[in-house]
Amino acid sequence: MIINNFIGLFTVTGFFIGMLYSIMGDQNAIELVVNSILFTMGFYSFSQLVLAFYLKFIDVQEGDFPKGQYEETLDEYIDELEDKEERVMPEKQKFDNEVNQQLNRMQRGEQ
Repeated sequence: MIINNFIGLFTVTGFFIGMLYSIMGDQNAIELVVNSILFTMGFYSFSQLVLAFYLKFIDVQEGDFPKGQYEETLDEYIDELEDKEERVMPEKQKFDNEVNQQLNRMQRGEQ
């Protein structure tokens, strides 16, 4: 879901900003770890806050996504692709059998 991607992006961004802040400040290893953790936690908290307000004020209505219509359209596309495949490769079954035979030979170590 896009929310998880948003949280992950902000968390990783906070980590790298904390690292850069520590490196640019010429700090020792302990300060680098502490700053990275603090920046990461801060950015994570900020992303949670932003998402909380977003989800509170967004108007989500059930039934907005026309699932049935998309399923019908996708089924039509699949049928159309299968028809095209049969027209382009009339001997598809024979081809598939040849490929499977070759794969079986390779697995058994034959040539």
